Amino acid sequence: MEARRKKAEMRKREEEARKAEQPKTLMLKKAKEDLAQEAAERESAKRKYLEDVLPPLKLGGLSKDALESLCRDLHAQIEQAEEERFEAEYKVKKNDQEIEDLNMRIMSFTGRFKKPELKKVKVTPENMLNSLAESRRTKPGIIDFRANLKHVEREGHDSRRGSSSTTKSEGMEENLNGEED
Repeated sequence: MEARRKKAEMRKREEEARKAEQPKTLMLKKAKEDLAQEAAERESAKRKYLEDVLPPLKLGGLSKDALESLCRDLHAQIEQAEEERFEAEYKVKKNDQEIEDLNMRIMSFTGRFKKPELKKVKVTPENMLNSLAESRRTKPGIIDFRANLKHVEREGHDSRRGSSSTTKSEGMEENLNGEED
């Protein structure tokens, strides 16, 4: 009994799925027909254009001079067609570049840029210190930040005499610049 009920439920589900797919398949068939019709229209338009631009050649009964002039004429037509093709390609490339530039300007105004995917790295203070220590070992020219901190110690300041005191760091800077006391 239960097996029959399950089979009946499965049949109902399959029928519902088929009914849901029917509009999709009809739309796909219609789209295929439209594409085939458009391709046929393009082919017929191409044939019509070629018949208008290039009439059929009549080579029967022509002399050698007439054939040579015909060849020259055809060669001139080929050159003209190549020039037109080159100009059209140039215009297309120029328009594509302008479109790309405008898209970049739009992106810069809206601030929407594609964000690159970054690796997820777990950064802990220990990892940071380890990498800093490692970089010191591999690159000895890296500055030690603690050593470069200015440590201000006043040698002696007597307000009655009006003498000004210098800091040790200022004295070291003078020694580094070549000025000795």
